[in-house]
Amino acid sequence: MQSYAIIGTGAIGGYCAVKLYQTGLDVHCLFNTDYLFVKKHGLTLITTENQKITVPIKTYNNIDEMPGCDVILVILKTTSNIILKNILPKLVHKNTVIVVVQNGIGIEQELAEYISPEKIIGGSCTLKITKISSGIIQHFGFDTVDFAQYYPDDHQSGITEPVRQLAEDFQKAGINSKPFPHLPSIRWRKLAANIPLVLA
Repeated sequence: MQSYAIIGTGAIGGYCAVKLYQTGLDVHCLFNTDYLFVKKHGLTLITTENQKITVPIKTYNNIDEMPGCDVILVILKTTSNIILKNILPKLVHKNTVIVVVQNGIGIEQELAEYISPEKIIGGSCTLKITKISSGIIQHFGFDTVDFAQYYPDDHQSGITEPVRQLAEDFQKAGINSKPFPHLPSIRWRKLAANIPLVLA
């Protein structure tokens, strides 16, 4: 059973946490403002069918108290990435992979300055979800999270076993997920999809 650490447990991170927890995976979440509420009341997801699911997720507000995990999901806003250099090395063990679920180009290259490239995976998500109050998030539609291995050479491609395992875990959690061979392709595809939203 893989263990997951979620760095940035907002709307998207919280959604992933609840869904992965429901499959029986070991999930650890780093919180900021919602820490005390979630520790006491649990993390709640309101589904597209208006079903309310509350899980007693493992909560932390101090990175030093979190255990090393097999998968680290980075779901922070990119403006907060400056803190990752101090956070990630504390959670990494020999077989850890770090999954960057953020929009943009060049994010993984920044991590590769202090994390081995083979440990870095990029994720691209299409989710209509929002945080409606402390510890409560609501899912309105779309549920796709795709993954691809980071390679320092953009021309290199290939689906690695960790990427395949990630997609399998997310599929089991009820989140549409596919492994892709080329990370820049899914990054640019997401950026192109966002253009109409920006111009609207």
